[in-house]
Amino acid sequence: ALLFTSTVLESDEIPFLSSVIRKLGEPTIRVALEMGMGLFSDHFVLGETLDEARKKIKKERRKYRYSFDMLGEAALTVQDAKNFFEAYKKAILFAGGFPNAAVSIKLSALHPRYDVLQSERVLAELYPALNQLIGIAREQNTQITIDAEEANRLELSLRIFAKLIVDGNGKGFDKLGLAVQAYSKRAMAVLEYLSELAREQSQRICVRLVKGAYWDTEIKLAQMMGLSDFPVFTKKSHTDISYLACAKYLIKHADNLYPQFATHNVQTVASLLYWTEGRESMFEFQRLHGMGSILYDCLLDEDPDISCCIYAPIGQQKELLPYLIRRLLENSANSSFVNQLASTIPAEELSRHPIEVAASGVKTLHRPPELYLSRKNSAGLDPRHSLHRDFLVKALADYRDHRWGAGSQQVRSPIDGRLIGHVELTDATTIDRVMAQARVAATHWAALHGSARARLLRNLAEHLESNRIELIALLIAEAGKTIEDAIAEVREAVDFCRYYADQMDTFANAEILPGPIGERNQLSYEPRGVFVCISPWNFPVAIFTGQVAAALVTGNAVVAKPAEQTPLVAQLIAELALRAGIPANTLQVVTGAGETGAALVRHRDTDGVVFTGSVEVATHINRSLAARAGPILPLIAETGGQNAMIVDSSALPEQVVKDVLSSAFNS
Repeated sequence: ALLFTSTVLESDEIPFLSSVIRKLGEPTIRVALEMGMGLFSDHFVLGETLDEARKKIKKERRKYRYSFDMLGEAALTVQDAKNFFEAYKKAILFAGGFPNAAVSIKLSALHPRYDVLQSERVLAELYPALNQLIGIAREQNTQITIDAEEANRLELSLRIFAKLIVDGNGKGFDKLGLAVQAYSKRAMAVLEYLSELAREQSQRICVRLVKGAYWDTEIKLAQMMGLSDFPVFTKKSHTDISYLACAKYLIKHADNLYPQFATHNVQTVASLLYWTEGRESMFEFQRLHGMGSILYDCLLDEDPDISCCIYAPIGQQKELLPYLIRRLLENSANSSFVNQLASTIPAEELSRHPIEVAASGVKTLHRPPELYLSRKNSAGLDPRHSLHRDFLVKALADYRDHRWGAGSQQVRSPIDGRLIGHVELTDATTIDRVMAQARVAATHWAALHGSARARLLRNLAEHLESNRIELIALLIAEAGKTIEDAIAEVREAVDFCRYYADQMDTFANAEILPGPIGERNQLSYEPRGVFVCISPWNFPVAIFTGQVAAALVTGNAVVAKPAEQTPLVAQLIAELALRAGIPANTLQVVTGAGETGAALVRHRDTDGVVFTGSVEVATHINRSLAARAGPILPLIAETGGQNAMIVDSSALPEQVVKDVLSSAFNS
């Protein structure tokens, strides 16, 4: 249906046919799409309801057992969580009617704020509901597996799981288990932790070993957050090696951990059977509904001791799309065993050991710090990782009673009203002195080659990064930022410095243009003189630094007027610029209300203005500059920062809600 749409509806070669189909064929295409979704649903999903699932199971004559999964993404409201709780409860009672049946539970479905940064609330609200479900499963003798999710939820899931085993209805319940993702670089550490937990509690824990289903997400999040490395392996062969290593560990510690190997990879299956020859009953295989059926039908027919569980999703078609996309991506990836199996790749190539494949010389992805290749990515911190979180809490505590700046004007925190520093308000006499100093500094600064200015800007980026904890602490105290937003803002400032430095490398040297014989045409850029940079309160580090960095690297001296609510952080950045080697008076900060900015705009020594803020103020600045005698001065203004979001029908509503909330409140 999609191919038909793209080739016919968008074709200009057959306008008559296209016109007819546009009028008559669109309902047909919709029906075809519905049929296609139905076919996918029938293949990958056991049934839309539990009753449908029951009918399909009755038709299956082989000795498979089932693990039921209720389709749906994370809960976003309390009502969502209640609905998922009821769905899981029904699934557990349903599973009780089948021998050795299981149910998979996604913790993010049981609480709208399932986040390590909300740990106490999660433990107080999610844990009782989960413990109740485990109690029902225990009564029904139904196995429960806690599903694996994104890497930043791993530590919280382990904390909740341990609480179930030590204090809850999971204590002594040998049918309680956890999914472990082999693509995670912490996979082996998780297995060691679970083995020790099982040994301490004298019970066996079930472990479903999977490759992992959020690879693209983990890669993009690590790059976006500027982490030092990826939390997952970036080569398929490395994940396969990790899977085999984890499998060996599970086999070795089968007294404490019951291995459940979820795989469709024949090489992996062959390795597992080789290592456990004659002991096949000590573990089970698992496969997804709609995948791996030929492989496991064959195995079950040949060896009566082999057992296999089908991971069987159940749910309505409206909840199907995210699951389908993950399955289709998994199957169609070039490195996917299922995809390779469907091609003409020889069996010998398919059965190569992953260590041989890994040694074939295919490069891994660039680590997040090298994301941009030409320049270094700004370094980030992940508050959801315990090591980063502990470091942040301890480091920020050192600035709890710190005082910044100097002067007669007190600055108090908008959060709790405590005194955080002092500034000196700028009067008319001071403005004249500052502008005169800037005029002198501009001459010397402009004489530097562009590459030298770019080098000093990169040096400023390093100073911003090495002093990021102090900047984050001051952003929180003075601007009321959250920790996550403060981290992101400092990173943006660092990226501005490096980006503009790279840009200057392009513009630093004159460009010879084509022209007729006897003429020499040359394009070059020269500094204007003194720029006034006026920045807003909502991004007092990022926008302030971005304006200043662009003006400085192009050879201009800068007089910066930050928002009256956030003068301290601007002064700290100016101090760091001085430490980075940017000459005195090349960057100066003046403080005050709107009138101070207006006086700078009107000043005779101003050669240009950079402004971020309201349309009203930008219009006033524009008129003020236009009314001046002499040449028209440039105004670079970013105004009216309203976000427009376009959402089409293919978007996942849960993701849209998250993005809308972020767009509305994070800035």
